[in-house]
Amino acid sequence: WRDCAGAAAAQVGAEVRFLNVDHAAYEIIQNPGSFDVVLTPNLFGDILVDLSAVLSGSRGLGYSGNFSDSAAVY
Repeated sequence: WRDCAGAAAAQVGAEVRFLNVDHAAYEIIQNPGSFDVVLTPNLFGDILVDLSAVLSGSRGLGYSGNFSDSAAVY
């Protein structure tokens, strides 16, 4: 996971930070502006999206994207 994410970020010149999910949850609440993109496995993404929806005031305003070779669902 880390190798693939690091290689993909390097290809486009993006800064990458690897965080444990509990620390990421803390940082999303305390300093949400420090994130442009959050890339996680499905379980952690589901949890962090629900948590970050608190910042917008509604879980219904939270969003995520799931991608395959033939489709993308937000």
